[in-house]
Parts: sequence; structure tokens; C-alpha cells
Amino acid sequence: MPNVTGTVSPTYPLRPTKLALDAASCIGELVFSGQLAPGTRIRPQDLTSMLGVSTTPIREALVLLEKEGLVNLEPRRGYSVARLARGDIRDVFKLAAHVESILVQRTIDSLVEADLRALEELDASIAHEAATGEPVRVGELNRLFHDTITRRTTDPQLLHRFMSLAWRFRPVHFYALIPGWIEATRHGEIIEALRARDAARVAAAIRAHTEASCELLIRHLESTGFFEAGTGHVATSGKLKDSKNTRGGDSSGRVRPYDP
Repeated sequence: MPNVTGTVSPTYPLRPTKLALDAASCIGELVFSGQLAPGTRIRPQDLTSMLGVSTTPIREALVLLEKEGLVNLEPRRGYSVARLARGDIRDVFKLAAHVESILVQRTIDSLVEADLRALEELDASIAHEAATGEPVRVGELNRLFHDTITRRTTDPQLLHRFMSLAWRFRPVHFYALIPGWIEATRHGEIIEALRARDAARVAAAIRAHTEASCELLIRHLESTGFFEAGTGHVATSGKLKDSKNTRGGDSSGRVRPYDP
């Protein structure tokens, strides 16, 4: 370990706080739900009431998102939403499907009947919440399903970290804004492939499931003008959609981050 006593400064970057990671996920969802257009300036003070945190974790989140390429830092202007092409989004989803397939294939032989029943119950719960008009819960259960089939492995954390990054491109709490996305969260083919212990079929099912979601997202972003957006205006909480039916929230109306 390096000597960090006296006047010697640490040489390793500190990890973002839990609040900063939650804030980064929420900001990512605002971008990919189409509520923060490319070029839009992001002022931390305008997001404090919406996210329910101080400006400090929001600033930390923006530093993280700038490193990930989701926002840009402009001298004397601050942060703004980065411009992404359709190919950028497709690449992330394809990589996510590939990594998820690797993780699942490494645990497929260890699955027992209780595991498969639990996945079936999760999928049934998704259908139930979709039928009762609970899109936020659908999004959370969908995330839980994918976490359940990938987190059984103790393989390198880098793969799991990439999956957490990839989820920034999936607006978990905004599913109601994207036509067809709730219906696309069913996982019957993936479960059948897991039950058959067919690794190739599992990979194909995950790929098809992920690519279908990706195209729905791109279609939604096209409808909002995301890919043709010019320089955006300063983002304020009052300009963002604030419907409890279209984003996660508690009784205060604040975004409820999903805990990965």
C-alpha cells in the first residue's frame, strides 16, 4: 500500500458514493427516456429537488457520466447531454447481451428447479404488474430478473460492472413512455432455454430479447427528435415530465433509484 500519511496525496481515485451512483442512474434514465435532449445543459441545482439529494452527489454523478461519455463538460459552460448516434446505442445493447450470455452460460449447469421456478414467478409478476398498470414495478422486476440470472456467478467483477453501466441505457422507471417496451419484458424463451440447459439457445434468446428492447428504445428516441436535437435549453425540474405513472417516485414525487 502506498504511504498516504503526511503531505503525500493518494494516487488512487476514490469510488463514487452510493448516492452519486444512484443519481447517475437517474440522470441516465432522464436522457434515454427522451426527457433530457442532446445538447441540453445540466445544472446540478436544478436536479436537487427532483432527485431528492444535494448538489454534491449530483456533481459526482456528472463526473462519472462524463467519463462514460453520456455527458460533456464544456469550459465555462458546465455539463450538457452528449450527442449519441443510433449505432452507439446498438453497440451498448449488443455488448450487454454478449456479456449477459457469458455470465448465464457459466452458471447454467448449477441451476436447480427452485431457481427456475423463481424465474417463472418473476416473469409472472411482470405480467401481473403490466396488466394492472404498474410500469415502474415492471421495470424493477425486469431488472431483478436479469440480475438474478447473472449474479449467481462469482466471475470477475468487471463483467458485472459493465452490466451496471449498460443498464444506464435502459430507462427502468420510464417504461410507460416507450410503446411496446412493457410487453417486451417477458422472458419465456429465456426460461425455456435455461430449463433445457441449452447454452446456445440461451445466448440466442438473450440476444433477441435485448435487441428487441434496443430497437424499441431507438424508435422512441427517434419520436422525440433525440438524434436530430439541436442545442438544448437549460434543464430545470419544472421542464421535466413529473408523472408518477412514467417514472419511479415516492409520495414526494422524487425519483426512486433502483439499487443494482
